[in-house]
Amino acid sequence: MIFLRFSVDWREVNGMGEPVSLQDVPGVGSATASKLRQVGITTIEALAVTPIWEITDKTAIGFEKALQIILEARKLVQADWTTAKEL
Repeated sequence: MIFLRFSVDWREVNGMGEPVSLQDVPGVGSATASKLRQVGITTIEALAVTPIWEITDKTAIGFEKALQIILEARKLVQADWTTAKEL
């Protein structure tokens, strides 16, 4: 089993201390954000951990675009992966 812990300082991300929207991820415009929201991906954290196949299968977003925005979301969200043995 693998656990994921997020560590986000939104002040570093947007300078205001407020959560950012999907559209703040480089490469995500209003149309892409709308497609993601329609399939339940509503936060940057969710985008960062959603499997690429889920995005490409459930939306009209192509593989390269999905890969790009997932990687950009992961840059914004510092995630620490921990296995059950490490706990």
